[in-house]
Amino acid sequence: ISAKSNYNIEKPYVMLLSKLVGDPNIQLVQQPAPLPPEIVMESSLQAQIENDVRELDNLPLPMGESDIPF
Repeated sequence: ISAKSNYNIEKPYVMLLSKLVGDPNIQLVQQPAPLPPEIVMESSLQAQIENDVRELDNLPLPMGESDIPF
């Protein structure tokens, strides 16, 4: 077993499961990754975000420390 490279990391669990269940042919299978949740956004909110991004793209960047308001 190599914890660093995750090589044969499942072997002790398979052995323990086979002893507990009484089935020497038990195998672990990899579960597929779930799909990410679908984002539902109203078109008005999306338009507002796009307008905000356009406005922020047109703002000048501060040139030095004296240009940064505190």
